[in-house]
Amino acid sequence: MRVFVTGATGHLGFSIVQELIQAGHRVAGLARSDDGAAKLKKAGAEAHFGSLEDIECLRRGASVADGVIHLAFRHDFSDFAGSLAIDLNAITAIGEALENTGKPFITTAHANGAASDEATIALANRGVRSSVVSLPPSVHGEGDSHGFIPRLISIARTKGFSAFVEDGSNRWPAVHRLDAIHLYSKVWFNTLRLVAAQITRSVQKFGIKPDGIINFLSNEPPIE
Repeated sequence: MRVFVTGATGHLGFSIVQELIQAGHRVAGLARSDDGAAKLKKAGAEAHFGSLEDIECLRRGASVADGVIHLAFRHDFSDFAGSLAIDLNAITAIGEALENTGKPFITTAHANGAASDEATIALANRGVRSSVVSLPPSVHGEGDSHGFIPRLISIARTKGFSAFVEDGSNRWPAVHRLDAIHLYSKVWFNTLRLVAAQITRSVQKFGIKPDGIINFLSNEPPIE
């Protein structure tokens, strides 16, 4: 099968591209730059130049694919509402290209992104085998550059000390990157057999206390 993947060069996406290729699929990954395209081609994937804001590019990528995995998201926390709007527009465009084809379409849930999730699930009534994967706040592992742990490290670098809220007993669900990758693979194969839409939630480590993370960071050598 030919799979179109957005976010294909990212922390999670690139590994999913590699896993799909190993499973025998042909992959076309959305690439915004020559460096991204070269990375995909080296892995054995095709590069589909464009961005989340380029609606026609997304439609073209989806229309020639046998299915789509949507992982890309603009991580602009100064305009998060704008990022969510871009995500919804991208899902709408891809959904229109897949309508009445019976092809699989997997999206990724985001905080306050109910509109995107609902749009994905609604596609099941328009001839699309749609699924939403909901990841916990922390998807950790090698290569993580903008997740929960890197953010704590960044704060420690800036402030010169590590801290947690109140007594640090609040809990953060988490999953390792490699386990999240395997989850997407399983959801992909399940979606191929779907009759109705589904939402899959991933939590591997429920209840990590921030005080434990902060104490670990505080006891490590200074972060360069």
